[in-house]
Amino acid sequence: SNAYAQGLTQFQGFWIPSRSVPTSSIIAFQKYFQALDDDIIVVSKPKSGTTWLKTLVFSIINRHHYTFSNTHLNSTYPHLLVPYLDIHLYKENSNPGLSTISSPKLFSTHLPYPMLADSIKLEDCFEMFCRGEEGYGPFWDHALGFNNLKDLEVNKTGKNPGSIIPNNKLFFRSGKMGDYVNHLSPTAVEHLSNILEEKLSGSSLTF
Repeated sequence: SNAYAQGLTQFQGFWIPSRSVPTSSIIAFQKYFQALDDDIIVVSKPKSGTTWLKTLVFSIINRHHYTFSNTHLNSTYPHLLVPYLDIHLYKENSNPGLSTISSPKLFSTHLPYPMLADSIKLEDCFEMFCRGEEGYGPFWDHALGFNNLKDLEVNKTGKNPGSIIPNNKLFFRSGKMGDYVNHLSPTAVEHLSNILEEKLSGSSLTF
């Protein structure tokens, strides 16, 4: 198939670019990696701004150690400063000796959530979210603030000349489930609905 011709291998329910990420490195990562509380792991889809994100994370964590003139970013590729667990570290050595790296350790991966090592999957995140204990939390205060903002007259009737989105109200969508039917053509709605029905069939997700 085209997938295999492109070097993709079906593994644990996902298509993996096995030419750069052999399944053996994934297995070693899943089996041996033990996350610490202060580890920072960048998890992203390929080609979604990972290089920039790694640059920002490295800069923030090391802001007290380097200046713009002597930062390692001037001479070292960001992907080496924030190495991939699966593509680099566990590919080169099933026991890469991560304990020798000073904390906080910076890592990254493109692996989907179900394929992460168990020590990364934080089951208490839900309870923390419910308590509002998250970055810039609680979430509901953001929702309330947004709701108040969209009710201001300037955001209901104001204009933004020269912008590709000329009416301010367009920045404040209704947030209602299924509202997309009011913005897509009937043909597009039918096509999207058929895809969702096929892809989500057998799950508890509804649309």
